[in-house]
Amino acid sequence: MTTKNWIVALLWVQVASQQLNPQCADILKLAGASEKFGNSVGHAIHSINVRALRRFDPLVTEKNRVPTMNMDLSSEQVLLSYAPDTRGFDKGAFHSTGMKVLDEVLSQMDNQMYGMKYFTPLEKIVHAFHMEEMWTMIHHEYMRLQSNPPSKEVCECAMDVEGNGVLSMLRFVAFTFREPEAVLRLDKKRNRVKRGAHHENMEENALAQKSPKSSGTMPPLMNSKAWAEWVTLLSPMEMSEHFDTAIFLFCALN
Repeated sequence: MTTKNWIVALLWVQVASQQLNPQCADILKLAGASEKFGNSVGHAIHSINVRALRRFDPLVTEKNRVPTMNMDLSSEQVLLSYAPDTRGFDKGAFHSTGMKVLDEVLSQMDNQMYGMKYFTPLEKIVHAFHMEEMWTMIHHEYMRLQSNPPSKEVCECAMDVEGNGVLSMLRFVAFTFREPEAVLRLDKKRNRVKRGAHHENMEENALAQKSPKSSGTMPPLMNSKAWAEWVTLLSPMEMSEHFDTAIFLFCALN
């Protein structure tokens, strides 16, 4: 096994075996969090940016406490300790979320080492709007916390990203986007980490770009028939998983 595959294997084991310490597990459970807290949060925040965070806190800047994956896949720094400002060419001309999202994606459309390997610009747009939909659902849960905010104890456990699995999940997502071939080769030999079918299929599609006839993958998004399959596979997460991220973001931003 190559060094790269050893790294991926180690990350896989970390995500699969990550468990909260018993005290924090109980504290988060009493606050309404699910048993998949680390995986849910890591998935939801992996590509979040300042623009998206401003729906939760209009004054947020890059000086925030929301870790993310580095979308620059050529960088040796895999993760960032904050959510970056990833605006594109827009200098204030766009006012709708849709146009701002398109600007962020299409401003990098010529850069194959940005975001996700092997995804086409159209597929990257779909991923971006998929995340926007997720953040919208998280915001609904976030607003519920305004009248009943998490306690200091809950926030201490939620923000323990090394101990609660959030960083492990972020690392795994990052390496999946950086090295999809290595991850999926390993995946054939191990049981899947339960992270939501829609996200697994998005990851598998990276290989489909190289091998369009691969079985069990989302098809390259080239026509309406393929889109119909994507719609089916982009299944929504459970609301409990959105609530996990709402707790995390409330603690990170307040």
